Amino acid sequence: MTKTDQIIENYLKGKSSDEELKFLLHFLQEKPENREYFQNQKEKWENSEDKTYTLPEWEAWTRLKNKISGKSKPRTTAPSWLAFYKAASVAAIVLLTSVIIGIPLLQKQKVIVSTQAGQIINMVLPDSSSVILNSNSTLEYHPLAFMLKREISLKGEAYFDVRKKRNTAFRVVCDAIDVKVTGTRFNVNAYSKNKSSNVVLEEGTVVVRPKKNKKKAIQLSPGEKLEINRKTKECHIEQVNTRLYTSWKEGILYFYDSSFDEVISRIETRYGTEMEINNEIINSFVISTTIKDEPLEKVLDLFKKVLPITINEKGGIISIKLDEERYKKYTMKGQT
Repeated sequence: MTKTDQIIENYLKGKSSDEELKFLLHFLQEKPENREYFQNQKEKWENSEDKTYTLPEWEAWTRLKNKISGKSKPRTTAPSWLAFYKAASVAAIVLLTSVIIGIPLLQKQKVIVSTQAGQIINMVLPDSSSVILNSNSTLEYHPLAFMLKREISLKGEAYFDVRKKRNTAFRVVCDAIDVKVTGTRFNVNAYSKNKSSNVVLEEGTVVVRPKKNKKKAIQLSPGEKLEINRKTKECHIEQVNTRLYTSWKEGILYFYDSSFDEVISRIETRYGTEMEINNEIINSFVISTTIKDEPLEKVLDLFKKVLPITINEKGGIISIKLDEERYKKYTMKGQT
């Protein structure tokens, strides 16, 4: 592989150094044959594999941007073409946008960020909106499409602080709901394993449309939670303490008179574990507690102390069963 080919490949992968960008700019401006050669190399690269961006590519773009801007501390952000533009003149921007990036290439590229159990990622989107992605979640968007209509796909849970942009709404697309906003702060919980999806609004206004009935537009006001049953498609709106649904972004789980199945769902997400409940009575229990940095064993011990249940682990699955004897005392105590 020649030096020029390597520099072209590095650019297409989003890993160019400042010197390589300057070399490529000069190469393309030199003569039409060079631009034709670049186009041929780009097409070969496009067809070689499915193009996506993952977190390592984000970090590569961040390092490049920080190097050009003179910043010393790296920071995780969305891929930024601005870093590239800063290395070229205004005239070169037009040339590089049309020749180097190319509309077909941008249409094929995707940004995909996924988190593992217990992992929370802070990121900044190209429009300067910020997102906090919860554990076991995936966020995805096409850079070019986002520039035009600000749309992302979400699997799992994320907290959004959306920058207001005149005449351009921001959309979060999940498997069960679409959320449309202009500038606001809100939380979307759309884990496929859960019985329902919900949107909690902290500030601003959002319009939620169920996927199965897009004609039905539900507008929320600050402090409201919309919950949609994934099976029945029934919708329920209530006024809530938003902190109960957004504190996870700070590593804290607050529960106040929460149903036990809701608590368990949060615990599974937080600790990346799988739990089985063998009796619906257990799901009817309510619990109020705060979980910060406690290990899972300590959390489970707390549950066993305050509820009439037994907890055992086998094959990586935590089984929660009703303790019949203690349950009798539990109900009698509740009646007195």
